[in-house]
Amino acid sequence: MADAAAGYYIPPPSSGFIALTSVELVCYVILLAPALWVTWKHKAAGMTWTTILISYFGLSYTAELFLLIHRNDPLVPGVLLIVTNAGFIACLTLAIIGLVYHANMILPLKPKDHNWPAKIIMAITNLINTAGIALATYGGSPSATTGGLINAGFDKAGNWMMLIDLLLVFAWALWSWRHTNNLRDHPNRGPARALLLGALVATPFHLVRLAYGTAYAYDQNPKLDWITGSMAVHVIVQFLMQLGVVVAALWAGWRARNVVPNAKLFGNDYNNASPLLSGREDGPPSKQDSPSRQVELANV
Repeated sequence: MADAAAGYYIPPPSSGFIALTSVELVCYVILLAPALWVTWKHKAAGMTWTTILISYFGLSYTAELFLLIHRNDPLVPGVLLIVTNAGFIACLTLAIIGLVYHANMILPLKPKDHNWPAKIIMAITNLINTAGIALATYGGSPSATTGGLINAGFDKAGNWMMLIDLLLVFAWALWSWRHTNNLRDHPNRGPARALLLGALVATPFHLVRLAYGTAYAYDQNPKLDWITGSMAVHVIVQFLMQLGVVVAALWAGWRARNVVPNAKLFGNDYNNASPLLSGREDGPPSKQDSPSRQVELANV
């Protein structure tokens, strides 16, 4: 990404930068326990975002420990820091996508509801994000021959792809939230809305990070770099924005802890809808429905 320019000798990091790195490490060590609990609680159904969030923790520990170990060395952007920075953005974007996907997948309207639209949207957004990360990471890496970037055009294109991808995910989350208005009787409406709210809250934080990266792709000023830049860049653009996404995701996972599994919604009989969903739009009539509602449902 355009976060590292070559050819500069950079002195060791300041004491403030080292202190911030230590604070980051402590914060993520503390948040690891809730992250592991959320991962255990949602099990396989939440793997589209919980395991990715755990991967983010691993990358964070790697980068922070590297900086602390080499705190007396010149802070030259190297391969490890460039790769971990790309990993931060990839993991947080994929976690937001996973939250929206998880919310859609726990709202089946009929037995064996595979929800192919949600699967297709997740695949497309994952592909765009991966391609953007690859382009920006490659194009924004320091060139060993020119002293600049390998390919500034790739860097700009990749950053724009990641930014647009996140906006598409945000639109998907808003549409999904609106869709839940039609599922007021669904047992998983509350957990789904919690997951969607987590994604909607996390997106603006991540959007700031991606928008900054896109703007920086057009202005290769070392003072604006996420490694060599000012403390404001480190604190606001990197630490607080990334922490905001993590906290929002963990909150969503905790609030959605009471998801009703599909096995309980429909039982072992996949030819009949569950009584839990009898009040939904296309469900079978129920004794709890009014007579007119029973007639309406019976004619669906």
